[in-house]
Amino acid sequence: MVEPAAHSAGFARFAHWAAFFARLPLDAAFRHGLKFGTAGVLAVFMTLWNKSAEPTWSLFTVIVLCTAQYIGAISEKSILRMAGTVVGGLAGYLLSAGLEQDPWIYLSLFLLLVAFSTAMFGQSAYPYAFLLCGMTTVVICSAGLSEPENSWIPMLWRIHDIGVGIIAVLLVQSLFWPHYAGREFLERLAGLIQLLRHMLSGGGDSADDRSFEQNVAQMRQLLRFGTRESRYFHANLGGYMEILGCTRRIHNALRSLHDAKRFADFYRENLGGELGRFQAALDAALAEVVSKNSNAASRKAAVDALERGRGEIIEKLAAMRADPQARSVEVQDSLDFGLRILSLDEIHTATEKLLGFVGGLTGHGQKGPEKTTHFDVPGLPSTFWITNGIRSAVSATAALVAYEWLGQPSSMIVLVAWVFCALLPVGPEGRGDRGSWTMVVLGSLGILVVCLALIAGTPAMASYSVMNIVIFTVLFLYGYLSFNLGGVTTLMNIVMMAVVGVLGLNAQQPVPFQDISDMFFAIVAGFVIAAVCMRTMWPLLPQNELRDRLREAAAIQCAALESGSLAPEKRFRLALIPGELLVRIRNLGCCPPGEKERLAALVDCLDRFSGNRVVDCDAGHLLEGADAAEFARLSKNLRARFAEILTGISGMFQQRKGAACPDPAAMDAAAAEFAEWVQGCRLRLISSEAGALKTFGLTGRAARYIHAAGELRAACRIAGELSPGRYMGDFSL
Repeated sequence: MVEPAAHSAGFARFAHWAAFFARLPLDAAFRHGLKFGTAGVLAVFMTLWNKSAEPTWSLFTVIVLCTAQYIGAISEKSILRMAGTVVGGLAGYLLSAGLEQDPWIYLSLFLLLVAFSTAMFGQSAYPYAFLLCGMTTVVICSAGLSEPENSWIPMLWRIHDIGVGIIAVLLVQSLFWPHYAGREFLERLAGLIQLLRHMLSGGGDSADDRSFEQNVAQMRQLLRFGTRESRYFHANLGGYMEILGCTRRIHNALRSLHDAKRFADFYRENLGGELGRFQAALDAALAEVVSKNSNAASRKAAVDALERGRGEIIEKLAAMRADPQARSVEVQDSLDFGLRILSLDEIHTATEKLLGFVGGLTGHGQKGPEKTTHFDVPGLPSTFWITNGIRSAVSATAALVAYEWLGQPSSMIVLVAWVFCALLPVGPEGRGDRGSWTMVVLGSLGILVVCLALIAGTPAMASYSVMNIVIFTVLFLYGYLSFNLGGVTTLMNIVMMAVVGVLGLNAQQPVPFQDISDMFFAIVAGFVIAAVCMRTMWPLLPQNELRDRLREAAAIQCAALESGSLAPEKRFRLALIPGELLVRIRNLGCCPPGEKERLAALVDCLDRFSGNRVVDCDAGHLLEGADAAEFARLSKNLRARFAEILTGISGMFQQRKGAACPDPAAMDAAAAEFAEWVQGCRLRLISSEAGALKTFGLTGRAARYIHAAGELRAACRIAGELSPGRYMGDFSL
C-alpha cells in the first residue's frame, strides 16, 4: 500500500501546484506564452526520455497545436494531425521503399500525392488532415532517400513523436489556464450585442460592419470547437446557431435603418414619440439578452414592452391613413419611412426570437433545434488551390532532387520549399507571392543570425539545462507575440522553421559546425526554390486577388439576383469579401496617386449595395392581382440592370481589351419607373382597406431597390476614375 499512497501524494502535490498557477492573475498573452514554452520543453523531454531519433517533430507539433489556443480546437487538430500523419507516413514509406529505384515513377507519384494533399487543404472538410498528409509524405520521402528500405523507421518515429507532442500540449493546455471556445463564444456574443445597440442608437460605420462580420466568422469557428469541449454545448448547438443567425438578421436590418435617412415632418409629428419609445424598448430587449440577471420574468417583460410599442405604431399608422397629408408626402420620403418601419419590424422579430433562445445560455428555458452530427464529405478544391497544389508539389519535387544532388545536406530543404510555397500566399498579410523574394532575404538573414548564435553557443548548448532554457524562451516569445495575431503569418512560419530546424539540432549532443552550415544552406535553398516556383507558376499577386475577389462577389450577387434568393453560405462569403479586398488593396504596387483610396471607396459602395438585400425583398404576399405581377416585373427588370452593372465593374479588372466602366443610364431609368409605380401603388393601398403594415412593407422593400441603385450609381462614378490597366498584369519578379 506504500507505493499507491506515495503516488497519490505526488499527484496531490502536482494538482496543488497546477491549481496555484491557474489562479495567478496574469495577462492572457503572457499565460499563452508560458503554456507554449512549457509544452515545448515537456515534449522535448518526453521524446528524449524515450530515445527518439527526431525530437524536433514533437516540437513542431507543439508550435502548431498551441497556436489554436482553444481546448476544442486543439483536440480537433490533434485528431486530424494524427490521422494525416499516419496516412502520409504510410504513403511516404510505400513510395520510398517500393519505387525509389525507378526515379520517374517515384517522383511523379510523389508530385501527384503532394499536389493532391495541398489542393485538398483548400476545401472545407478536414483540411488540416490533408495538409499533414502532404507534409508527412514530404518528410518521410526526404528522410528515406539515403536508406529507402529502412524508411519505415522515420515513419514510426514521426508518428510516435507527433503523438508525444499532442499529449504534451493537451496536458499543459488542460491543466494551466484552459481556454474554452464555448466561454469565448458567450463573451463575443456580449460584444456583438453591444455593437448592435450602438448601431441602433445611430452609431456605427462600414468599419464596424466589417468588424461585426469578422466576429461572426470567428464565432462560427468557436461553435465547432465548443462542441468538442462540452456535451451541453453540443446538445444546444442548434440554439447557438439560431442565436448567431438572429444577431446577423438584426445587423442587416440596422444597416437598412441607417439608409432610411429622410424623415418628413408629417411622419415625425405623428409618429416621433411612438418610434422613440419602440426603439428604446428594442435597446432594452437587446440589453436583456446578455444581462447576467436575466430570468424568465424579465425576458417576458421585455417581450411585452416590444409588443406594446409595436401595437402603438400600428394603431397610429392606421389612424394616419385617413389624414389628407398622407397622400401628399414625397416619393423619397415615403420610401425611406417605409424602409424605417420595415427595418424596425425586422429587428423586433429577430430580437424577440433571440430572447426566446437566451434561456439556453444559462442552462434554462428554450432549447434550440438539435443539430445532428454527420460525416462531412470532402468537396472539390477551388481553381486557386489546384494551381497552388501543383506549384507547391513542383517546388517540393525540385527540392527533393536538389537534396539528392547536393549530397543530402539536410532534409529541411524539401520541407521549407513545400511549406513556403504552399502557405505563404494564404498568409493573413494579403501580399500573396508579391513579397516572396523579400521574405527570402529576410528569412535568410534571420536564419543566419540564429545559426551564428548557435555556433557561438555550441559549448553551452551541450547542457540540457541551457538547451531547455533556450527552447522555453524562444517558444514563450513566439506564443506571447502571436497571441493576438489572426492566423500564422509568414514571419511566424520562418521562426517556426528556425526553431525546429536549428535549435532542434542540439537535442542530444553538441552539433558540429558542418551540420549547422548544412542546415542554413538547406533552408535558404528551400526558400529560393519556393520563390522561383511562386513567381513563375500562376503568381498570386494582390492585383490578381483583387480581380478574383471582385469576380467572385459579382458572380454570387448575379446568381442571387437572377434566382431571387441567396443561400446562407453564399451570404456569409459575400460578407467576408469586402474585408479581404481591403487587405489586398493596401498591398497593391505601381498604383497611380489616390488609386487605393478610390478602390476602397468602390468596395464600400459594393458592400453597401449587398447590405440592401434586394434578393430578400419579395412583396408578392403584400399585393394582389395586377399589382403583384407589376411589382414582380419591375423588380426583376431592376435586378437584371444591377447584374449588368456588377458584371461590368468586375470586367474592368479582367484585362480584356475595350473593358470600360458600365453606364448606369438603363439602371436609372428602371429605378425611376419602379419608384413612380410604387408611389401610385402606395396611394391605391391608402385608399383601400389594406393594413398599414402592408403599405409600409411595400414602400420599405421598394426603398431597398432604390437605395441599391444609388449605391451602384456611386460605384460606377468611382469606377470611372480608376486606372486598372496601370497595375493589372504586373508580373515583374
